[in-house]
Amino acid sequence: MTRRTLILFSALLPGSLLAQNATGGPGDMPRWTTGGKEGIGTAITPQSKVWFTLQGGILSEVYYPRVDMADVHGLEFAVSDGQRTWIESRDMRHTITQLDARALVFRQTSTEPGGRFTITKTYATDPQHHTLLIDVTFTGSARDSLYVLYQPALKNAGYGNSGWLEVGALVAQKGDVA
Repeated sequence: MTRRTLILFSALLPGSLLAQNATGGPGDMPRWTTGGKEGIGTAITPQSKVWFTLQGGILSEVYYPRVDMADVHGLEFAVSDGQRTWIESRDMRHTITQLDARALVFRQTSTEPGGRFTITKTYATDPQHHTLLIDVTFTGSARDSLYVLYQPALKNAGYGNSGWLEVGALVAQKGDVA
């Protein structure tokens, strides 16, 4: 069974959304990823002010509106069959490919070591908007469920972020930034 999802990180979300605590919040202690990046991307135009990094099979950071202002600490996936849970960065094998030598478009593939399922993600920035697009394809058994693990770090800090699901979208907010 194959399922496709498109994830959109956009800095154009309104900052006036009502904050709610995440289930079991406030979450983990904030920490940052290593400097050993496997991919770094941005748009080819000055209209887009989004940068991203890839490391260890996952999206490790998203920066906006400057390259020194991290707003995402990580985004990865988990898969569960109801008995066991696999965390992408910890329990899967990873490959990364730059799709075109002239563009900062990357594909990461994470596979369960026994070949039970595969998560394929293609990353690209929108050259006209402050947006990172992630095209996600999950191939696995019908009994496997795919979950998103998102760690916001709005305004360059892991503290004080609120997150919730709104109309099918994952939303994070800290003060006037969402």
